Amino acid sequence: RHVGRGLAAADYDDDGDLDLLFTNNGEAAHLLRNEIGSERSWIGFALRGAASNPAAIGAGVRVTTSGKSLLRTVRGAESYLCSHDLRVLVGLGEDQGPIEVEIRWPDGRRSQHPGLATRRYHSIEEPR
Repeated sequence: RHVGRGLAAADYDDDGDLDLLFTNNGEAAHLLRNEIGSERSWIGFALRGAASNPAAIGAGVRVTTSGKSLLRTVRGAESYLCSHDLRVLVGLGEDQGPIEVEIRWPDGRRSQHPGLATRRYHSIEEPR
């Protein structure tokens, strides 16, 4: 019935869960809003590159909390004519912290960011 073309994942409503936007050939785009994930703990990052690329594509974010470590990478385009949200979103479930964050920037340098609050996005710029 439909010819699918692209899919983009983004936190459209900034509530800490990924929403999906998909397109079909010759049709309007469709937004599927996730309303469940926002009930859990999460932390997000909007990274800005300085020495490497401005979008920080390729940067790795390691979030460590309660003995477990989660790694996310800033990625660009993933689907046909679509680009995902460049912000990094890490779901933490019921965990409230404390949280340790390490960012490995595209040029290989690392930066530490302790004591960040959950349930919000943090803007972090690459050190020069």
